[in-house]
Amino acid sequence: MEISDFDEIALKKKFAYELLKAPKDSLKIARELLTTPNDISNIYNVGKALKISQLWPVDPVVIAEKEKLLRDNGAKHFLPSKEEFAREVLDVARSAGDFDTKHKFFKLYAESQGFIEKPTTNITSNTQNISNRVMVMPAPTEDSHWEKQLLVQQQSLINDAKTID
Repeated sequence: MEISDFDEIALKKKFAYELLKAPKDSLKIARELLTTPNDISNIYNVGKALKISQLWPVDPVVIAEKEKLLRDNGAKHFLPSKEEFAREVLDVARSAGDFDTKHKFFKLYAESQGFIEKPTTNITSNTQNISNRVMVMPAPTEDSHWEKQLLVQQQSLINDAKTID
């Protein structure tokens, strides 16, 4: 199966899109791009897919398309959905060899799917810390009343000072 230049550019753009979704699966992506349903020659595309998986990630067309896709859609667009994440975690859990790894991934799967409820801590605090930086003093209504209070306060301060010595 020969690929025309136009088809190759379209395939490179598809490759760039899929590579953003799964950066470490370039061989798998290349094989899927070259696979056509019910075609027996797919067995012979392995070599071509291997070549594509090595050369296209550094191809200028692919790099430019990846940059364009990231600029247009944002990086978050290419992250797996919650369902895709759960499927991958479940696959790893099923294929894990030792018990500890299986247990950790099954627990992660159960938490991500909401099977395990995380305990909530509701702490209600009715403490209000108010620190006003203003001192409110009642203002005397008459000057003579103010003078009397001033003399009483000064005498109190003098008496306190005498008792300290």
